[in-house]
Amino acid sequence: MPAYQTELDIANKALQLIRQNRIFNFTDHTAEAQESAFLYPLARDAELRAHFWRFAIRRAILYSISASAYLWTPPTWSSATTYSFGQVVVDSSGNWWQSKVSSNTTALPNTDAGVFTTSSWQPYFGPDTLQPFVAPSASSLTAPAAPTLTAITSGSLGARTVYVKTTYTGTAGESLVSGETSLALTAGQIFRVTSPAAATGATGYNVYASNSTGTELSQSTTPTTIGSSYTEAVTGITPYGARPPVAQTTSYFAGDLTFLPSTGVVYLSMTNSNTDTPPTIEWLAVNGTYAPLQILYPIGAGPPTDPNTQNVYRLPRGYLVRAPSNPRRTATPAYLGASVGNYHEDWVFEGNYFVSADFGPLMLRYVADFVDVTGMDPTFCDMVACRMAQDLAAKLVPAEAIAPAINAARASYHRSGRRAMAVNAVEVASMDPEFHDFVACRV
Repeated sequence: MPAYQTELDIANKALQLIRQNRIFNFTDHTAEAQESAFLYPLARDAELRAHFWRFAIRRAILYSISASAYLWTPPTWSSATTYSFGQVVVDSSGNWWQSKVSSNTTALPNTDAGVFTTSSWQPYFGPDTLQPFVAPSASSLTAPAAPTLTAITSGSLGARTVYVKTTYTGTAGESLVSGETSLALTAGQIFRVTSPAAATGATGYNVYASNSTGTELSQSTTPTTIGSSYTEAVTGITPYGARPPVAQTTSYFAGDLTFLPSTGVVYLSMTNSNTDTPPTIEWLAVNGTYAPLQILYPIGAGPPTDPNTQNVYRLPRGYLVRAPSNPRRTATPAYLGASVGNYHEDWVFEGNYFVSADFGPLMLRYVADFVDVTGMDPTFCDMVACRMAQDLAAKLVPAEAIAPAINAARASYHRSGRRAMAVNAVEVASMDPEFHDFVACRV
């Protein structure tokens, strides 16, 4: 059994360090309980950020933000639903959870005072963005002919020229894109697309449109039925849709998210090197909702389609601080002590994103906002308790005993830190040797 079971255990260890009474709940009407309830999440977060704790390190595959990027929200947990292994849900407080077992019908964890009442769920750490599924070029659906367009008098848009392409959709996925058709519209006009001809396996079609040639984006998240015309919205062409499929097979990593344009269903990849077209056993339908990810790009950055800017990546859920990508990598000494062969990422972190010249996908290794006390290393819990004790002493300990209490808690913190290092609970990144200017000029 782990040394610590709940958040209360950690808080009571902190109170014990400064010779104060233990508490039974964070909601107790005592100064000890109120101060501990306030300090615990702050101390936990600070300690997670202070060191690379192995139990809290996670990985995520991230893709650069483009015009076809969407922001995903999982479905709300329901007591009437049986969840599969890997399914993601959101609770009434906005917390995201992932099922750890198959045929999961248990309630979500009750984290009041840090008491986890079920081991069937864990916090979800991973991407919250997704791209539309790229159909393989071997799809049985052939591309439709270039679309037929007509002008309709409606709305109050100005004069413009529109460029439109279409694709077939069906159980086999989405076809490659058709040829392009353009239409000049006068003020107060929108365009209408005549349904492409019926084709084997095709049940619907997607419309891609733009106000400039070659930059068409999807105009809806669900296909239009074959035989029905598509009419542009009176607000005009949306600039945030998906790009048309390309003639290639995309390989997905385990944990990747995507949605199938022909059905709108969101899938999570269960394996690496996944080239299947969902739905198959390699994919898990996680459902939920998604909407275009609209961001203001940092200066000098933009979508991957712009070759003159760097690319932007959104940080995964639960991200606290970046961990070393390869902690065992060391610089190789070369001529006159110069270091070679040690690649450094150019990642610049800004808000909930980072910027890089790489076009990805990139694997980010990071310390996650871990909350389950039963999964924490005991030395981490000790150090959180020591952090809390130093702050609690100022509020709860008599004035003449504050300094000794703080010093004792600080000494205990450093002892726990040495134990954490000794048992390999904390990851220590390799350090490159200094590249002196004298060495640089000689090389």
